[in-house]
Amino acid sequence: MSLKTDHILLLLFLIVVAFSRIRTRDEKKDYLSIENCTLIKGFLAINVVLCHLGLLYKGEGRILDHYEFLGAISVGVFFFLSGYALMFQYLKKVDYHVGFLNRRFGKVFIPYLIVTVVYMIYANLTGHDVGPIEVFMRFLTDDPLVSYSWYICEVMVLYLFFYVSMKMCKTQKAVPISNTIFYICLIFFYKACNFRTFWCDSTHMFVIGIMWAYYKEKITEIVSRFDLIILLLSVLFLILVNTKSTIFSRVAYLFVFIVFFMRFDYKNRFLTFTGKISMEMYMLHGLAFQIVRRFLFDDGGFICLFTSFVVIYILSFVFNRFFRILIRKLSF
Repeated sequence: MSLKTDHILLLLFLIVVAFSRIRTRDEKKDYLSIENCTLIKGFLAINVVLCHLGLLYKGEGRILDHYEFLGAISVGVFFFLSGYALMFQYLKKVDYHVGFLNRRFGKVFIPYLIVTVVYMIYANLTGHDVGPIEVFMRFLTDDPLVSYSWYICEVMVLYLFFYVSMKMCKTQKAVPISNTIFYICLIFFYKACNFRTFWCDSTHMFVIGIMWAYYKEKITEIVSRFDLIILLLSVLFLILVNTKSTIFSRVAYLFVFIVFFMRFDYKNRFLTFTGKISMEMYMLHGLAFQIVRRFLFDDGGFICLFTSFVVIYILSFVFNRFFRILIRKLSF
């Protein structure tokens, strides 16, 4: 392990372990609770940051070089959790579509718009002439100004699809079907517009999340009966495919989380905190990289990566608190 770089993984591992509290569960039903999903999001957000750090600071023989695969399949689980949460709420509340756009776009689009302005200001302060028209045009392509924000852009489109499904479908059962059709159309659109492949690779997980929520009881019964076998096969599959990111590797990675939380009651304050600011981390970690590399360090060493994480957490926490106050004031 490189003393300069890969010890960031050891530090993160020690932090996670230090905050971990785990015990076996007596029942396997509440594995996708809000608390568990928040914790999972925290773990996934760290993986995504490590993935992009690995891409920025490639070096032969370093563990971070292999995080591109883990980061890619982590985004798939993010999509699953988004689709699952929407369908779960819709099943509980038939009139969930009322005020849906205000709630969802208020919590995602407005923060994204503000972060885009921050990126634009930073770009102009650092010698890059970026105006509103360029920002808008890039938003319509596969290269938005906000670094690594394609997931945020795509999930907003999927939110819109889900809203249209709720409005046009007469029964809840039709919503998963209509979202599947929308998903297929979206993939064809990406292909037609020559979007980079990662825009398509994880989207199916959103539909799987919707399906899982609708058929949760049946799926849970099957998975809980064969959970250890499913876990073993999923882990073996991920090891065998190694760095080959496929639609199946994302499903296998999902099953690792599902079976784990079926079997264990796991608490971790660090990952829970990270999960609560995961959206901000997703939008701002690219900006944090730019700040660190321009003004502090650019050697890819441990101090550089550690500082990047510190800046990411500070920015994400501050903007998270700001967005919460703003959304409360705007009554979203």
